[in-house]
Amino acid sequence: MFRVSGDPDTVSLGRRLVAALSYKSDESLSFLLASLLVLLFVVYPFLTLDGVGRYVTDAFFSLVLVSGTLAVERRRWRQFALVLAGITLVTRWTTYVRPERELLFANVFLGTVFLAFASVVILGRVFAAGRVTRHRIEGAVAVYLLIGLVFGLVYALIAMFEPNAFDIGPVPTMSDPRGLYDFYMARFSYFSFITLTTVGYGDVTPLASAAKQMAVLEGLIGQLYPAILLARLVSMEIAGRGE
Repeated sequence: MFRVSGDPDTVSLGRRLVAALSYKSDESLSFLLASLLVLLFVVYPFLTLDGVGRYVTDAFFSLVLVSGTLAVERRRWRQFALVLAGITLVTRWTTYVRPERELLFANVFLGTVFLAFASVVILGRVFAAGRVTRHRIEGAVAVYLLIGLVFGLVYALIAMFEPNAFDIGPVPTMSDPRGLYDFYMARFSYFSFITLTTVGYGDVTPLASAAKQMAVLEGLIGQLYPAILLARLVSMEIAGRGE
């Protein structure tokens, strides 16, 4: 058993962190959402992707992977998630000493697979039978943000295969493949979320067929997901009140 003593606020935080580490704990959904919000709306906007900023960004991305693993409820699936997240973390941090194109591609691919897997599993938890709770809503928001991250990684994969797949404006000349990778990740994360929310400022344009089709798919998901989610949550709440 874990025991936490001291200031009440510290005790409360400690208990929530311990709960997040437990199987079948809804606190893990809150932990994942908090990690995503910090990464997307604090780290990405205010830190440059070089020097210390690069390490901080990768640290918080790693935290998203860890919290995504904790949000996987079933033991067998969590074991699979642990292995996949572990390999992804190793390849990501290895790029600092071996910034090779193949290793960077492997990291992006593994990250895409892991986040897509986590999104599906967490969505299953959100849509499972039962009353609507704060944690379910947090999980639903986390999945929406994960979708944006997944498509950002997919766009980066396409660009790594076909450099002219997108018109993203001037691309800085870099001898370090890791630096170009970071530029792509920042640019395509932005493009992914303005596509998911159907804002579409037009400063990034898909040119290749694969890039266009993925943008269309993400736009459709951005329209359908909130509508389906709202309908499901309302029906769950009505069913829960009738019990």
